[in-house]
Parts: sequence; structure tokens; C-alpha cells
Amino acid sequence: MSTREKAAKSARKVAVSAMSHRLVTQGFSAPSARRWVRSTARDIQASANVTNLVNALSDLNSVRELHRSGQVRRTAGETRQDTERLSYRDYLYLTPLNRRSAWLTNRVTAYRHVPGLDAYLRAPICTVFTWRDSLDVVRLQDFPQGVEATDQGLLEVIRCQGEIQVQAIRWDRGNGRTLSFVSGKFFVDGWPASEDAVLDVIRKMSSSSRCVFLPSADAPGYTGSLFGASDAALRLFIARDEDAQAKVLQAQYCEGDQWRVTQPSTNEIDTARVEGVSRGWGKRRQRLSLGEQRYAKVIEIEPGSGQFEVDAERIADFPQYMEIREEVQRLFSSPNHHFSFITVDVALRPSGEFEVLDISLAPRYPEPEGFNRQTEDFLRALLEERGESKRARGERNKIAARISRRAQRMSRQYQAFQLRAEGFTGRAARLWVGRVNAVQKQAAGRLNTTVTESLSWGFDPDFATRFGISEENREQFVPLRDYLYAQPLNGKYAKWVRDRVSARAIFEPYLDSFEPLHYQVLRRDRELQVIALSSKARSYGTGIGAIGDFLSTHGKLTLSSSTWHGRVSSEVEFDNGYFLLDSVRYTQDEFEKLLTFRVREQFYVLGERVANDSELAGLSTKGEVHLEVAMLNPNGTSPQVCEAFVVATEDSVHGHAFARNGKLLSGIAASGKTVRPGDSDETTLETELAIEEQRSDSEDPGPGHAKDDIRVEDDQDLAAEDTYQMVGRIDPATGQLTETRALYKGKLRAYTLHPVTGLPLERTIAQWDQVVELLRKLCVFAPQLKFVEFSIVLTANGPVINGLSATPGYRQEYPFSETTVKFLKRELEEKREKSTPMQTVARKWLRQAKLKTRREFAKALYPEGLVPYQSVRWLGDIRRDLFERNGIDLKTKLWAYRNGFLSYRIPQYGITEENRHEFISDFEYRWLRHINKKYKYWLEDKISIKYVAAEFNDCLPAYYFYTTAHEGQNAVVPMMDCPSDYSATFQDVLRLARAKSVLALKPDEGSHGDGFYRLDYTEEAGYALNGQPATEDDVLAILQDTKNQYLVTEFIQMHPVLAEIYPHSVNTIRLIVFKKDGVTPQIGNAYLRIGSLKSGYVDNTAAGGMLAEIDPATGNFGNAQVLENGRVAACPRHPDTGALIEGTIPHWDYAVGKVLDIAASLPQLEYLGFDLAITPEGIMLPEINRSPDFPRIDKLTPLTIDYLLYKLDKKKSIFGYDIKRPRKLISLPDRTQA
Repeated sequence: MSTREKAAKSARKVAVSAMSHRLVTQGFSAPSARRWVRSTARDIQASANVTNLVNALSDLNSVRELHRSGQVRRTAGETRQDTERLSYRDYLYLTPLNRRSAWLTNRVTAYRHVPGLDAYLRAPICTVFTWRDSLDVVRLQDFPQGVEATDQGLLEVIRCQGEIQVQAIRWDRGNGRTLSFVSGKFFVDGWPASEDAVLDVIRKMSSSSRCVFLPSADAPGYTGSLFGASDAALRLFIARDEDAQAKVLQAQYCEGDQWRVTQPSTNEIDTARVEGVSRGWGKRRQRLSLGEQRYAKVIEIEPGSGQFEVDAERIADFPQYMEIREEVQRLFSSPNHHFSFITVDVALRPSGEFEVLDISLAPRYPEPEGFNRQTEDFLRALLEERGESKRARGERNKIAARISRRAQRMSRQYQAFQLRAEGFTGRAARLWVGRVNAVQKQAAGRLNTTVTESLSWGFDPDFATRFGISEENREQFVPLRDYLYAQPLNGKYAKWVRDRVSARAIFEPYLDSFEPLHYQVLRRDRELQVIALSSKARSYGTGIGAIGDFLSTHGKLTLSSSTWHGRVSSEVEFDNGYFLLDSVRYTQDEFEKLLTFRVREQFYVLGERVANDSELAGLSTKGEVHLEVAMLNPNGTSPQVCEAFVVATEDSVHGHAFARNGKLLSGIAASGKTVRPGDSDETTLETELAIEEQRSDSEDPGPGHAKDDIRVEDDQDLAAEDTYQMVGRIDPATGQLTETRALYKGKLRAYTLHPVTGLPLERTIAQWDQVVELLRKLCVFAPQLKFVEFSIVLTANGPVINGLSATPGYRQEYPFSETTVKFLKRELEEKREKSTPMQTVARKWLRQAKLKTRREFAKALYPEGLVPYQSVRWLGDIRRDLFERNGIDLKTKLWAYRNGFLSYRIPQYGITEENRHEFISDFEYRWLRHINKKYKYWLEDKISIKYVAAEFNDCLPAYYFYTTAHEGQNAVVPMMDCPSDYSATFQDVLRLARAKSVLALKPDEGSHGDGFYRLDYTEEAGYALNGQPATEDDVLAILQDTKNQYLVTEFIQMHPVLAEIYPHSVNTIRLIVFKKDGVTPQIGNAYLRIGSLKSGYVDNTAAGGMLAEIDPATGNFGNAQVLENGRVAACPRHPDTGALIEGTIPHWDYAVGKVLDIAASLPQLEYLGFDLAITPEGIMLPEINRSPDFPRIDKLTPLTIDYLLYKLDKKKSIFGYDIKRPRKLISLPDRTQA
């Protein structure tokens, strides 16, 4: 297409969009509006082509009159004189008629999930999708055994079948191509073809949409032969009535399929060969253009009898019409597969049965005569039913409404911004602003005094009404706004219980008290990754096949979201080579695709679901009963139960029992709204936060490729059941339950008898003492968690934890207890003291403005995928490098920046124009960040790694105490390695320093050695901090400062061989470890970091340290270097001690083995920087870095560069940058010219 043609095409699109906007504001969908505009424009264009001017004007007037009546030329039949009939324009106004359910768009899904439909469809063999010349083949149940899922495997399928049909997996996309193998030769639509040509056809078809291989059959041909035609089909227009029953409203006899393959004659084939035409099949189009009908001849059939008028002299009966109609109506009355109005094309098989050829969720307007009276009556009723929502939609699309919504959105963003400046987290601020906006929207801006007052106090109006909150008693409650403001109550340690996998890693010694998990399913580089979590699972390996083997041996598992709050779970089994998901059978390939589709937005786990088999199970007719217990541990040493509830779940069918029984505690909520079954008056805060976290963790833009319909399960499989919850408060001291409460349609009721069974509810919770003791142990084990909620099921073997939340639910049935209110009020007071001073608010406001500006700056100038803070850091590095007098000329520097390098890399790596593509540039390295996705937070602080890598505790320094702010001052909390005879006091910290002679004081977060202190004690000199004499008060000033949160740990004693070089810092080794296959760790780089007088007691090069290269294979070190004036310079001897920097690292093989073992034990992380200290006894790990910086002095090895370039290619493919470079001011280096 020429530039001129492209410009003309773009201009037409703009014109159509502009002309269709008026229709959109009337309620048309955008596609329907464009279709009407294009149809009318085509009529006008046809009138303009009339040569006679008078005739042209007359024709144009007729066309305009036709358009005013709602018709176009092709829909205006000669017999259509009734102006009350449904016009083409009205029909377009009504569309879309159906929701895009999976079964209505996907042939394979319909075959598998619509009950009984499989008997009338051809069994699919496999599905195929082409992405950048790579075939993705999903083998289905009828795929030949022993055949590989490759291009050659597809050819083998054609050989085995003799003839197959390749169709788009989506309905209503034509007949596809016929591929056959006869007498040792391949044919495409009857034309001879080579193997490569056949594969080219498959690739071309499946590159625009996933396709399905079907056994070849010609039901239309057989049906046509019954009427003397080449092909024929029966089209049924089906509607769903109020009782969810399918009904055939209209039927048509269709003949002359425009998509049908016409077999070439021998002469045509010979002629094509002579003329050099190698692809005669390429002439047949696969899609119809605007205004075209699929069938050349369409005749109305009497819906009640099946008779139709073949011509003026002959009336025919469509064979078996009544049986087909009744069976189709039965098939499409499935209670779980809803629709409004569809068409179904069927044809007869020679066996006498019928075959479903096609389904359309967007039926075409019958031309030229339109719908029959019965269909029009249904559509007009539907139009009347949807008219108000259509008009409302049109109003929303008006420019003024769009501007208003934009202004409202900006107002909400500003309100949230202001709340963040006051101390709210971004998530909590958005939730509160959204809640207030929802109340205001529901009241249409007319808020009564009660609602306004409730909001001003920070309460949700419904909650305030329900519990009678007033000016006199409101201090007894915690407003929702204050609860959100107090978040995060567990600080950065909330991440420990963010999902099942993290909680499993933290509470590893107590796994017997949790539901067993065996596998985790997540995404890596857009591909499915299976991680074996349990020792049982690891013995089977990883991958889909390993899951099948595990299921074969150990029985079914439950597939559920890795977040604790995922509402949908499925039972998975394996039988005779097939996976069964909720009793639906899938091949291994299909199950893999199912998981691939599910992990688009969240990760999944496979584990064992523990059922409640205690007497509490009788509280629910479903047997679904659990405890929800919130624990308080503000000082880290004295955990206690503050909230405890029994939660019983009932099916929504029992709603009438909930409404009829029980004592009404409150009237309708202030908003007067009705909630859906299973929810409290609002979705609980806990669930909202989990959803927000889940979205924020979704860093991958999508599941696969936009054109690839990889779904293999039905929408109904992913839908949560409607349920009600009955909640009863437990006395924490006695475990006594006296009543339960439930919300039904905004009304709160109390029950002493079960509303469904009538049995008494009062009882003492069995195993209550065991529950409390278990939770106390867990809270003492993880004292950083101050306020956390556990979900527990009671079993014959004791309590089992099946849920955790760092944000205990803000319940709608009961307000917080007095103990919880007291704790939350104290936390709020402390936070306000820190956050409310005007100076603090202004500083936070400026910081939020800075972060917002930085995000927008990165979005505007940099390629998508760059972490925003790297945008300013990159410019800062360039500025420093530019003015550094490192001996590199300006021209070379500018060339380096243009190719993503800092200038000193050019001599460091010997980079030239010819070899630059062999290296990863500084900017590309920054753009790759973060290679580790969700679980990188395991390494964001120094305490988490102590829990996550507890298996290797012998390689981690002992952790004795940590300090935390409590009631306005710092408190000391003993940790796992604290001697038992030491208490939680600052004096015992000093006593431990005297006993150990030396301790390390480390800030819990941070890097590059910032804030580190070495605390020494000798009887002669007393205390010393970083070598400087200090008093007890000096030490306590550091530990007691509420701005500091310190860890008190073992000080690592360096091996004498390394201490000889420089004794005043722990000279650590940095090992860069990666897993190119996502599983097997490899050592990429190794270097020794050495402190100096410039760096003090740390060895970071950023602080003035130096380094020496290490040979990963032998442990030999040497070639020491230092960064001077922006250039890497050799430094064979230490500048302060004069020691020669070369030798062999002690315990090297042991150190490397341990590091690789630790990396392998963290399968969710693939790129790590280990800081390793060599001690006289072995090794210690002060830190594991989640995202190692690009080494300033050491050179990345070819092995590491190869891995990073591999990751670069993978990330580019996610954003499409491997095909088209980002068009940004600051872009990724162009590698295509290299």
C-alpha cells in the first residue's frame, strides 16, 4: 500500500469516527455506529456514481428517505412496507446482544462445556497459533498418540486423517482451509501443495487467530444434495426467554455458501502449473466485506412446521426439522450458559444426525426482508428493556459527560493525593476516596444530614446506621477512615503474609499447622513456570507432567489463587493420562494452557484442602465453617487474642430462611442498597486490599498475545458461587459462642438457632485452647507482626491454618472489641503525632508530587517498562559521567550515551561500533530492572532473609535483637538467636555486647553500608562505635532513637587471609547468580570487595572501596582495581596497608556450593547478588541483593552478559520492542544495525 493510499485510509477512518460519534452519544455501541455510517456512506457513494445528474439527485433523495426510515439499500426489501417493523438501524442500536462468553466465542470451549453439544460438533484434534513464525500446538483428546506437537507433527496428523479442516477457533469466522493427503501428496483446498506450502498456510491462518484442526466432513454438501444444490444449511434464530429456555423464533434455508471450497478441476490445476501459479487456494477470501451475505440464496422457513417455498411452484419440508428444532432448544437451554439472541447453523449428516456448523453471537440482519414478526416482537421487547441503559450510556459518551467524568476522576486523584500527604498509603487513600464517591453517587449528590455527619466522622454511613453511632458514643468505635489511615499496621512485614507461598516460607517450622502446598504455578517471560514446593513434589520434579505423576500417586489437589483471598478454587485429578478439573477432562497441553490463562493476573498453588471435620461443621449445611482470629502483639513479646469469630457459609438458596428467622438488629442501611449474597454491606476491606495488591504485583502486561484465544475453560468455571455468611463472636477467654449474625439485603439479624436447620448455636469451641496456644507461638516466632488475622479450620488432628491477613477485616456484623479499639486508637495517635505537623505534611506533599512527576516524566520520555526512579538516576549518571575528567573525549562520550553506555565502559570493556552488540549497556541494564518480580520483597530487608533462608541458618549471622517503635519510644524485641537468659531490655543488649565483645548494629533496610555500626567492648577501653570511643549513652542514643530501627546481630569475623589485606572492614565477596532456565543456578561473576580508609567499616565501592577479580572456577583472586576520577585504575597493593592483593579464597568450593544451594532453594527468584563473608569456620551471608547493581569496576563475564541479553530479548518481546523500537526521546539502543 502506497503512502497516498495509507493516508486516504486513515482519513476515511477519522471521518467515520467523527460521523459515528453522534450515534454513540445516542446509545449506539462504537462498532455499530461505525457500521451504520459506512453502510449509509456506501449508499450515497453509489448514488453519486449515477451518470445522469437528474437521476443522481432523485436517487440521492430516495436514499436519504430510506436512511431516515432506518434502512439501507440492501436491507430495504420490496415487501417491507410496514413502518412498525424493526429497522436495520434499530437492530444496530440494540447490538451487542450478548456478552462475549467463552463458549460463544470459542469452538473448543463450547464443545467441552455445553452439555450435549459435543455430539453435534466435530471432535477437535488440536489448536494452533503462530507467534513470530513459531507454532504453538495444543494437543486435544483426539490427537494421534505418539505424535509430537511440532510442525512435522501437524503434517503427520494430516497424513493420519487423510483430510482435515483448519478453521478459526472462534465461531463465525468461515470454513477455513481443507488440507488433505492423497497418494503421497498434500493438497490445499484441492490444489497440490508441498509440505512447506501446507505449513505456510497453517502459519498464515493461525498468525491472525488461533485455529483448530477438525476432521473433514461435508454435512452442508449432503444437505444440499437433498435439494439439488451444491450445499445447504439450516439457520436458526434462537432467543432465551424469561425462564432461561431457548426458543427458535425464525428459521432459514441457506444455500450457496460464499466461504465454501470449490474443488479445482484437473484442467485448472494444469493451467495453473503452466502459468506458474503455485497457490490457487490463495484466491479465496476468508472474510466477508461490509454488506456481503454468507449465503447466495436464503429462503424463510415456517418456524412451526419446517416448510419453505423453493420456488413459485414447489414447497419443500426441511428433513427432520421438528426433531432438530427441539434438540437445539434443549441444548441451548443449559442453565449455566446464558445468551439473549444468537443464530445457529446446522446441516444434516449422511447418518441422519445433524451437525452444528456455526454459532454467531452477533446475528446478521436478514437481507433484504428482515426478521419475521415473532423475532421482531422479541427484539422490540429487548430494545424496550435495554432502552434506558442505552440512553444512559449515550449520555455518558457525550463530550460534556466525558469532561465531567475526567474532572471527577482528577478530583478523586487530588483528594487521594492530599490524603497521602497526610499519611495514608496510596491504596488506603484510593479506597476511602472511592467509598465516599460511591456514597455521593448513590445519593445523586443529595446527602442527608445523617450521611454527611457519618462521613465527616470517617464512618461508612451504612455502618454508622447499623450500630447507632452518634456524637455521644462514636469514640467507642474505630471509623473506617481511621482504620485505613492506620495502615499498614504491620509495616513492611505485611509482605510476610501477603500470599500462601510467602507465609509458607516465613513459618516453615510450623508447616504442619498449615494446609499442605505442593506446587506453585506462575509466569516467567510470558511462559508457564511450575515450582515444586514440598519435598514430596520435588521428588517428582517440575512441569505439567510432574504434576500429573504426583496426582496419580497422591490423589486430587485443590487449585487456588496464591493470595489468601482468592474466591475461586477447583479440584484437580489425573486419570488415564488426562487431567480432570472439577470433573472436566483436559489433555496435558490443554491443562497447561488453562494454567497459562489463569496466571495472567495472579499466581496459583496446588495443595491439599483441609475440611472441617469437627462438631462446628454442623453450623453450615455445606460443612464450610472456619474460625477467624485476630492477634495483637504490639510489643513483640506478649501476643493476645483481640478478635475471634466463627464464620459459616451457606448457599444463596437459603436466603429466605435468613430473612424469615432471627432477630432484626437494625433497619435497612442508610444507603438503602441491596447487597449480593455472600457479601457484607460492602466488600470487606481485607478483600479490597488483597485485590489491589494482586494488581500491583502484576508487572507482566498480559497473558500471551492479543490474537491468541488460549482459553480452554468456560467462564462459569471461574465464577464464584453466591453465598451468605453467618458470623458469630467468640469470647477470647472462654471460647464461648452464644449467637451469630448475618447481613441479608442490608439488614443485620441475630440468630440463636440456625436459620436453616433450627439447631441451637450456643456452644464452646472445641480445641479453643489449642488454637490460642498455636497462634501465640506463631506471633512470638514472628514478633514483627503486630496485628494479624488467622483463618482456621478444626480437624480431628487439631487446628489447621487456611488463611492469613495482615489487615484484619473491618467486619460489618460486629464492631471491633474494646481491646482492638484501644490498640488502634494508640496507633492512630502515634501516627498523627508523626504525620500531622504542618512541616511533615508539606514534606510528604512535596514527596508525593515528586513521585508523581517522576512517574509522568518516565512515562513521557522513556520506553515502557522502566522503573520510574531509574529515569532520573540515568540522567544523573550521565551528568556526572559527562563532567568527569576521565580522559575520554566528548565525541566518544556522546556516542556512548547514544548507545546506552557510560563513557568509562568503553575502555573498560573495549567497546567499539563493531562489537557493541556483544555487551549489555548501562541503560539496558537499568531497563531490565527488576528481573525478579513479585517475590523480590523477600530480600528487601535484612530480617526477612533470616526466615526465608532458615534452612541455611549456619550461613547467616546470628540475630539477637531488633528495635521497634512502640507507644512513642523504641522497644527491644528478642529474636530467634537471642540467648534464653536475655530479656527484652536495652540493658541486656549492652550486656550481650560485653559478653560477645563485638556486635553489629545494622539498619533493617538499606544498602551500601549506610547506617552500619560496629559495636566493640573491652574491659580496658569500654565501648567503641566504628572504632571511636563511646559511652553507654552514645550506644543507647542510637538504639533508642525512634527514627532508627536497628538489628543487633553477630559481627562477622573475617578469615585471616583476607584480614591481612585490610582488617577494618568485612571484606565480602559479591557473587552474581542467575538461572537462565529459571531453575538451575549458575555463578556469573565473582569479585572481592575490599574496604579502605575512605570506606571505613564497610567495603562498598560506592563508599570508596576497591575490588579484586575472582576466578569462579578456582577461587584465585587478583587484578585489584579502584575507581579514580571516573576511570577504572589498577591497584595491585592496598593503598593503606600495602598488602599485595592476590591469592586464593579460603573454603572456595564449599562457599560456591552453599551459594548455589541457597539460590536453588529460592525458585521464585532468578537473579541474585550474594554478599559472602569468608570466616575462619566457613562462610557468612550478611545480605542477598534482589537486584545487583551493574558492577562499577568488575567486568561482567560473557556468561552473565549472555544471560542478561537473553532477558533483554524476552522483555523486549513483551512490549513488542523486538519488532519496533520504542519511539521515545530516550530510547533503547538500536541493535538492528549492529
